[in-house]
Amino acid sequence: MRSAPGTARIDPRLQLLPPDRRARLWLLALTLILPVAITGIAVGAALAGGSFSPWLLDNVPLSVSAVIVLVLVVSLPLWLVLDRAMQRHRLLIQDGALELHTSFYRERVGLDELQLDAARIIDVHEHTGYKPRLKTNGFALPGFQSGWFRLRNKHKALVAGIGERRALWLPTTRGHGLWLQVRQPQALLDVLKDMAQPRRAR
Repeated sequence: MRSAPGTARIDPRLQLLPPDRRARLWLLALTLILPVAITGIAVGAALAGGSFSPWLLDNVPLSVSAVIVLVLVVSLPLWLVLDRAMQRHRLLIQDGALELHTSFYRERVGLDELQLDAARIIDVHEHTGYKPRLKTNGFALPGFQSGWFRLRNKHKALVAGIGERRALWLPTTRGHGLWLQVRQPQALLDVLKDMAQPRRAR
């Protein structure tokens, strides 16, 4: 079934796999828990060594609390922004194009720009050349990859993945490909091929 012109096709089968709890816990640990812990240890060591003024040494709990609050003022907004970005992770098929939104990155590729004959579903444990290797402009955590990467086979790719084994590789005529981890990659590939056929027959 094809979408009417100007409407977005949102089929749960065709959506990107969402980041799991593990990735969000890693983000929380790296942006909030770790900075607070390191700051607390550093302040404690400095106080023990007498590196602060006498007034601060006389008010150790207040001193530690003030420094940690300052760290939170910086870290909390950062965590909120990155956590919100991780949830911006979806695909749309609209107006003859595939539109990818993943964290801070967005790409709109016309169906006629997709090289669907060369597209393939990959088990990256078996075909390791298709694993994202070098992050050139991206956002990555254990269990979440988003942005521009070089694959091991040197292909440039816009990646939207969560660390699963299977990925859909969609090469394009733009000199890069889309590397997507979708709920049902075969269903997405079938829909794209079905929608592209009438356009190619013109």
